[in-house]
Amino acid sequence: MRLIDAGEQFARIRDQFPDFYAEHETEAWHRLIGLRNIIAHGYNEVDTDIIWNILSERLGDLADQIQQLVDEPSPMVTQDEPRPPSVEG
Repeated sequence: MRLIDAGEQFARIRDQFPDFYAEHETEAWHRLIGLRNIIAHGYNEVDTDIIWNILSERLGDLADQIQQLVDEPSPMVTQDEPRPPSVEG
């Protein structure tokens, strides 16, 4: 279920903060959004070997990249604007 949550959060960032998303997006962000759709809607069943391959080899240092974005204030976000959700440890 966490993969679904991650994909939903990236889609939410894409939709609510398009400038931030355009500046910081990676291939992994796109993959998680797509993976969320596959898992949530069960397109032709989910192959656990493919899921494992994505998790172990394709996402790389995604958590570290996200944490860096959360830790470093963006000049695009002012005190009055909402920030993207933080990463749970």
